Amino acid sequence: MLDNLSDGGAYLRLTRKVREGSDVMVAARLSTVIDPRVLALRLAARGTVLRSERQPDGTWGLAVEFRRRRVL
Repeated sequence: MLDNLSDGGAYLRLTRKVREGSDVMVAARLSTVIDPRVLALRLAARGTVLRSERQPDGTWGLAVEFRRRRVL
């Protein structure tokens, strides 16, 4: 689940823990429209996990700083 997105990074919620300092690749569809006739923007990014925080619902919140990113 993508909670927050900015030019420099993202805050994600995952079902498993990822260690701080880990290199990650993030891919996200940037549209909520599900229509094969509509071209949806997608984000592909590489980054580093700055924070990994246990959430009350049992998920893990990850703050990721982007090193490289592209909108497709």
